[in-house]
Amino acid sequence: MKKLIALLSILTLMISGCSTWFQEPQSDSLALIVDRNAIKEMITSRFSNLPNQMEGAKDAFSPTSGYSSTNTQVKGIDEGDIVKTDGKRIIHVNGQTIRILDVATSKAVGKIEYIYTDKDTKFYYPSEVFLYKDTLVVMGSISQYNGGFYPMMEKEGVARDMIWRGYQDSFVSLYDLRDPSAPKLLKNYELSGSYYSARLNDGELMVVSNQYNLMIYAKDGSTSVNAPEVRETTSNVTISSLDTKSAYVLPGKQGDSFVNILKMDLGTNSEPKLTSFLGSIQTLYVDNDNLLMAQYRYVVSNAATGEGKTLTDILRFDIDTLELKADASIDGYLLNQFSLDIHDGYVRVASTKWSNDGKVANAVHIFNLALDVQSSIVNLAEGETIRAVRFIGDKGYVVTFENVDPLFVIDFSNPSSIKVTGELKVPGFSTYLHPVSDSVLFGIAEDLEVIPMKDTFGNTWNSVNRFGIKISLFNVNDPTKPIEIDSKRVLGQNGYTEASYNHRAVVFDADNGLLYLPYSDADYNTQVCQTTDGKEGEGKYTYCAYKIESGLKVISIDENSVELVKSIVVAANNDYTNLVTRVLYVGDKLYAMTGAGVLVYDRNDFSLLTSIKY
Repeated sequence: MKKLIALLSILTLMISGCSTWFQEPQSDSLALIVDRNAIKEMITSRFSNLPNQMEGAKDAFSPTSGYSSTNTQVKGIDEGDIVKTDGKRIIHVNGQTIRILDVATSKAVGKIEYIYTDKDTKFYYPSEVFLYKDTLVVMGSISQYNGGFYPMMEKEGVARDMIWRGYQDSFVSLYDLRDPSAPKLLKNYELSGSYYSARLNDGELMVVSNQYNLMIYAKDGSTSVNAPEVRETTSNVTISSLDTKSAYVLPGKQGDSFVNILKMDLGTNSEPKLTSFLGSIQTLYVDNDNLLMAQYRYVVSNAATGEGKTLTDILRFDIDTLELKADASIDGYLLNQFSLDIHDGYVRVASTKWSNDGKVANAVHIFNLALDVQSSIVNLAEGETIRAVRFIGDKGYVVTFENVDPLFVIDFSNPSSIKVTGELKVPGFSTYLHPVSDSVLFGIAEDLEVIPMKDTFGNTWNSVNRFGIKISLFNVNDPTKPIEIDSKRVLGQNGYTEASYNHRAVVFDADNGLLYLPYSDADYNTQVCQTTDGKEGEGKYTYCAYKIESGLKVISIDENSVELVKSIVVAANNDYTNLVTRVLYVGDKLYAMTGAGVLVYDRNDFSLLTSIKY
């Protein structure tokens, strides 16, 4: 049996002065997978040794143009979303249908539908799209029925036993939109693993999936590796990263999944490339030169109890070749993709860690591009957890929360000695931070107060009284004294906006200082119950629901104040139709996207111009 190429020597010394937050990389190189039996043995042995434990912006301003674009972390690096516009067309992913809208006529002119019959065994679920010139890129997940028990199945030639595999594969479909009324399928790719995320940079498409079904168990008892691959279904061509020698083992990672990265040039007809890594993915950051991937890794310190700690491996790849350039490990986990970035040749990372005794603390690190640690801030806001991070220029802003909202300002101007320069405490906590100018940023925040409680036995805990969602405005011109200039509650006690936790739902028109916020708000005093006949023999069925108001908030934000300009109510009913999921603008029109259609408003006086019903 051939063996894996040996990993380079493991460096185990801890870097001094960084507490226990930072560890030297376990290897600065990938291990090429050269034999399927070897990778099979690695997967099997790693699973058998695991304890029974759960494993645990640059230039972010809106572009000056006549239409909104997806709010992304890095300027020029587009991220997939459920809506896209080029100023002439609007693409809307709405369940199993993708709608194509004409801006000039405010009409739905075309659609792509995923319709199935009782005989179908494979189901496509579109998740996100890109619009590149006249090419529409549709990405999503594939689920299917298959024989055997999950994950035991054969790839082909087995009867359907109605065993649900769930989201096990991804798809990427390319359509020609020159005739929007009849989108033409150009290529369709099926990629091993569940769809994770995608980026588009000047026609270069990168799609990432996480493949957890690593082994194939045949009915005769034999096993084999489920090779990561991409299948071009229109020409029936399959590319396996194992066969093309582009599958690797990530340093230090337990073998529980493949991270598959599909890359293709939308401007050419060249064959796509697939690169796979035996590891996992928690979040990623992409700029013009680099791909940063963060992966969790649980390390057992006590074999008898299974106690240990979670590490996050930071891996830096060349964006063109996907060659691993450097790696490092830190204690704890990252909140989201905004927890890491690259600026002026340095990597910044913010993390939270829990100790076995239940204590929690946070850290911020800065590395050079070789991922050698330059300096760290450790034990930041002990007892609290990170709720928002934003790196802007040579400053960083970290929000933590337990009782009140500390906004920390961090100075990265001297990489060898980063430091907290200022701290601000206000009630509640921000979940997303966005720049208004060089000296002002706003936060979408939970408006709440924490009330310490104590029972008759002396036990204490915190009770939370939620008031709703507010927009907080911070002046950070003096990094030693951040100030909350203004705040405005824009949603009530039961209010919700996806923008709180998904930056792509944020539409901020920087030129006019307007934030368009999709929202939903429940009124728990309006319960309505309906009784219907159930299936034969089951009697009647009663369904109760509350009234949900949904629409968009138009909020004026400048360097001095926050004002609620307009609340546009699109729907208020109990069957949850017409919930606004995204807002976008083109010229003097504002679009509220819902599951039942699109409401078009005048962008100046916010009057309803027309509606596009699906």
